[in-house]
Parts: sequence; C-alpha cells; structure tokens
Amino acid sequence: DPPGHVLAYVLKKQRFTPKTPTSRLFPHGGAFLCEPKTSPEALGIALYNITTSGMYHSHQETNAISLSAYASRLLMNGGWLGDTQRPAELNNTLTINGKEHTARSGGGLEEGITHESFDYAAGYSGNALPGNATFTRSAFLMHSTAEANGYFMIMDEVDASPGDTVHQYLHPSTDAEPQTVQNRTEYDARI
Repeated sequence: DPPGHVLAYVLKKQRFTPKTPTSRLFPHGGAFLCEPKTSPEALGIALYNITTSGMYHSHQETNAISLSAYASRLLMNGGWLGDTQRPAELNNTLTINGKEHTARSGGGLEEGITHESFDYAAGYSGNALPGNATFTRSAFLMHSTAEANGYFMIMDEVDASPGDTVHQYLHPSTDAEPQTVQNRTEYDARI
C-alpha cells in the first residue's frame, strides 16, 4: 500500500482499477450502507457515530445520517462552514429539551450486518446527550431488485427522563422550505 499522502497517489505510475463501493461497518465511527451497483441512482446511507473526538472539526452529530439516492443527496448535514455549523440541529440528529450534545463523540456502532440484499446498522449515543438520555438510531437499507425499488428506513429509540422533550432534526437537500403534509408526522420537500 502506498503511504497515506495524496502525492503517493498522484505520482504513482500504476493506475488503480476502480471498485464499486460496498457497505461497511465501522465500530468506532458508524456505517456506510449502499447498494452494490455502479449506478448513480443507487441508494446510500451514512450513519455517523464516532467514539473519540479530539479533532477541532467534530460537530454535535452523534448518530447523524446522510441519505443519497437517484443521483441526489436527500438529507445533508451542516458541513463545515465554521462553528455556526456545529449544532446538533444542523446535523440530522436530535436534542433533548433543545440542549446541545454534551460531547462530540458517542458510543459507536452497537451492531450491524451487510448482506447482498439488505444492510443494517445501529449507533448508540453513549454519553453524548444531556442528562441521562440515550439514543439508538437504526438504519435499514433494502437493496433494489429487478422486481422492486429499494428503500431506506430509519428508526430512533430514545430513553429520556419524564417530561423531557425530544427534538428530531432532518435537513432535506433543498433550497425551498419543506411543506407540512401532516404536522409532526409527514413533510414534503422538493430535492
């Protein structure tokens, strides 16, 4: 393997054969789940949950997700535009009583499986949330087949104190304001 520096790849004479990405589980960082095909139409999920954070770049994003499909980003996080992009509310995660995460790292991946037709991963918040609250986010990806389109499913399980309010934030990749179909239940956003 070449040394971990961009010049090693730029200057190396041997060309690398492109490989189709495959779903991967990272116990100390989250999961990347994707359909095993080269089409830009393929579905993909990134579940982000790092267990250590010493980097300045880290956000309040335990169990953050990004979704891609049909050659588009469907859900996107705050990215890196400075400190104003760090809050949990900009990173497709949740808060308890609107309070920021108490840590920029979580409990990592609790479990996961990758298969030729189905992928699953569950991230655990660890001590990232205020109080004694915990948050497990499960991401499911059913791959497309010749008979049916693939789909995503995200399931959030939160254990908080009585009276706490959970705020879930999801940011569709759109310039328009998402429309409310049914308040607190269903929203529509043009990607």
